Amino acid sequence: MPYGTITKDFYIGMCMKKIKETVVVEGKDDEVKLKTLYDVHIIKTNGTHLSEECLKEIRISREINGVIIFTDQDAPGEQIRRRINEAIPGCKNAFLKKRGRKKAGIGVENATEEEIEEALANLLTYENEEETLSRKEFNALGLQGRENSSYLRSILEEHYHLGHGSAKTIFQRLNHRKLTYNEIKETLDEKRDSQHCQNERDPGDL
Repeated sequence: MPYGTITKDFYIGMCMKKIKETVVVEGKDDEVKLKTLYDVHIIKTNGTHLSEECLKEIRISREINGVIIFTDQDAPGEQIRRRINEAIPGCKNAFLKKRGRKKAGIGVENATEEEIEEALANLLTYENEEETLSRKEFNALGLQGRENSSYLRSILEEHYHLGHGSAKTIFQRLNHRKLTYNEIKETLDEKRDSQHCQNERDPGDL
């Protein structure tokens, strides 16, 4: 079983992967995409206006079999994700990686099967626990207040499957991942070393 939340099951005469949690998406196209790949129960928010009825359905699903929030990585998607997490603690969050695209993220409906599976294999739960990374350490790593801070955060967004976000959001998600200063510094140093070696091999690509 490759994932903690996905199992294999025979469904409508074919072998499909089953997601035991309820997955929350934004619209019909997202639902169709996921149901072509998985045996899964879907809740659609149908936009940023989350009704009390929708939140109630999500809350019940969270208590019964858990919930995965899988919204797009744009402003409306993050607004929906934030509101659900604030109203219903303990939900899991799936984020699509940038994959070198210019935009901050891509929608579930346009993602490949591999991109979706990777997102579902790296779920993040927002938990109010003791910080493993302090704000002082965050700033010392250059993740805020410097010219290249946005670039450094993008490295961590990609490496740790954090989704795209502001400095405040990434600080919170690094703590939700329970990452420490030394772990993050090692990741950034490895990226710098890798980039340095690549530049030495092929300076013409700079």
